[in-house]
Amino acid sequence: MTDIISSKIARCILNITGWKELDISSYMKKNISKGKYVTAISHSSTWDALIFLAYKYAYPEVFSTSLIVVKPQIYDAVPDWIKNILDNIGFVKATKYEEKNGGFVKASADMLNQKNKYLFLISPKGAREKYPWRSGYYNIAKETNSDICIGGLDYEKKKIVLFEPISIKDKTKEEIEPILQKQMGKIVPLYPYCSEVDLRCYNPSKTSLFKISILIIFIVLILIFLFYYSKKILIGFIVLLFIFI
Repeated sequence: MTDIISSKIARCILNITGWKELDISSYMKKNISKGKYVTAISHSSTWDALIFLAYKYAYPEVFSTSLIVVKPQIYDAVPDWIKNILDNIGFVKATKYEEKNGGFVKASADMLNQKNKYLFLISPKGAREKYPWRSGYYNIAKETNSDICIGGLDYEKKKIVLFEPISIKDKTKEEIEPILQKQMGKIVPLYPYCSEVDLRCYNPSKTSLFKISILIIFIVLILIFLFYYSKKILIGFIVLLFIFI
């Protein structure tokens, strides 16, 4: 019952903010929660993890095994009880970008080898900014005998994208990376200038976090509600808007 309610709430949030219903191949819908996949994701914003999380709760039958690697600063900034919550919802703490030998590959492989199925979401460049791809995603896949697939959030089309997995058993990183990068070029991130791959043609005016018109309506409705029920909360809400927008 709880899963049904959280799914409906998450789908409602996605719809309100302009994000589309799950639109991936029937093969992926049937198999993504049944196998072992390391997913190299397009990444340019902290919002990526939050929207992925919304899709995870909206479609638990597809993303129930997903684990999302997030920057260590998030964990460093919160108390232990929040860290436990982050762990429980499927977040995995990364090492800092400059820590190239920080043990993340081994720790991740050890964790995944204890699981029968997972969708491990990781940025191949190890950061939001524009950097070359590192080898972590590939080494984790090798050490866990996982297939690799490309995924991400397309901020122009407002949908999640997942390409079908590729076996890397007989492929080197140099052989498989051009194929993966070509696929990733079909996904437009929130900040295209942070992309390390050549992107498909896209409309910059349509590339945004939310559909602005829908978001404005949503904010207005919240303001009206708060005006009638709690002016103190309304003032706090307006302050937060000025801070974050």
